[in-house]
Amino acid sequence: MERHLSRVVVDVKGGLAATLKRLLPDMRPATLKDHLRQGVVLNGAVVHRHDTRLDVGDILELGPKAIAAAQQAAHTHPTGGPTGGPTGGSAVGLASVGARATNTANGRPRSGAMGDDDVTLLHVDQDLVVAFKPAGLLTVGTGSGSGPGSGPGSGKGRGGTSENTLLKAVTPLVASRADPRPRLFPCHRLDKETSGLLLLPRTRELQGWFFANWSTVEKRYLAVVEGTLRNLADEGSFDEALLPPDATFNVRIAPANHPEALPARTRYRIVERGRRRSLLELTLDSGRQHQIRVHLSHHGSPIVGDVRYGNGARAPRMCLHAWRLAFTHPATSTSMVFERPAPAIMLGQLT
Repeated sequence: MERHLSRVVVDVKGGLAATLKRLLPDMRPATLKDHLRQGVVLNGAVVHRHDTRLDVGDILELGPKAIAAAQQAAHTHPTGGPTGGPTGGSAVGLASVGARATNTANGRPRSGAMGDDDVTLLHVDQDLVVAFKPAGLLTVGTGSGSGPGSGPGSGKGRGGTSENTLLKAVTPLVASRADPRPRLFPCHRLDKETSGLLLLPRTRELQGWFFANWSTVEKRYLAVVEGTLRNLADEGSFDEALLPPDATFNVRIAPANHPEALPARTRYRIVERGRRRSLLELTLDSGRQHQIRVHLSHHGSPIVGDVRYGNGARAPRMCLHAWRLAFTHPATSTSMVFERPAPAIMLGQLT
């Protein structure tokens, strides 16, 4: 590993904490813990886990300036230029959506890519947090509400006490001397099997503001689905109303004129058709529980790896990823745009 002040280049594979200990032997254990708590920039993305895997050629940067630069970079478009406002942004092709995610070896991100198994903070300010949730992690405890995106809920600021959740992982990362016990109030959630970006206001008042203005928040997903979708136009929408979840948490398409029908619209764009599967970009105009999964299954193209609504085909994970989140900052009126490429393991299911 070569040293460049606070920037180092990895030349031996290993875990993050072990590598820092080996190459920075004069660093006190308490200082190392502080760096991990504050974050270490790995290939342009902030990571915190001590066991994050490092590969030869990875770039590590330490210190608040590096972290601030990485968080600022999250506001830029994958091509390097600034994006438009919450409703702006051009159409996305597979090259731009997957380029950074597919630049991997054995699932390890190279420079320009981000770790897919780590909770990552893309933005932190005094009003809100934007975080990446890996697949396999609950957003909040099962007793907590979530507001838009999963039906009505109270959006309680703390998840369950015994469950591993994104909320539990993010809270200590946001803590500071000025706010040693921060509270976060999620205004939406992602299913446990889904990866992607989440918005976490830091006050109940801001949570309420987002609830009232949720239709102005742009939420885009990527999904690898079964089939080549030859029966569908390249762009369109699914508009079937949904029923509330039943006792087993399954959601079904509502029959015509059903009194409990909930309006739901999912806009889609076919990014690429493979031989057996397709890659779609999806935008939610409403945020019903399991909305994307049910709409796609209803149209004969379930998400690859969806155990609940799929066709039984095995996959290493459910191939649904919330890749883009855009909104106007309620306190500053600034257009905020965050993007996270689809994980390589997911795009690898496009065959």
